[in-house]
Amino acid sequence: MEVLNQQGNTMYFDTVKGAPINTMFRVNFSRRLTEDELRSVSIRKGMDFIPAEVRVVSDHAYIIPKYELMGDRSYSMSIVLNNGEIYVLPFETEKAYRRGDISPATHRKTPIPYL
Repeated sequence: MEVLNQQGNTMYFDTVKGAPINTMFRVNFSRRLTEDELRSVSIRKGMDFIPAEVRVVSDHAYIIPKYELMGDRSYSMSIVLNNGEIYVLPFETEKAYRRGDISPATHRKTPIPYL
C-alpha cells in the first residue's frame, strides 16, 4: 500500500474498498514496533468513533474493532505514534445484505483469530 499524500508528519493512504464487516486489520510498519510507541488508534464513521483493541506483534499491529462494522459504509482509521507520526487509512466496507437476502458467493465473514 502506497502513501497517497503526505502533509507534515501525517501520511494519507489510498482508500481500501470491500473490507469485510467482521474483520481485523493488520497494519505493517517498516520497523519493529512496541505498544508503548502507540499514542492512539481510532476508527471513525463520520463523527462516530468505534472502539478498537490493538495488539502489536513485531513490525505490525492488529486493530480489532469491538463491534461489527456496518456494510457499504465509509470509515477512517488513524494511528498516532508517540514520535508524532500519524497514519490515516480510509476504507469502505463490503456491500451490506439483509438476513433474508441471498448474498453472492464472494460474500464472506472473516474470523478474528486469537493472538
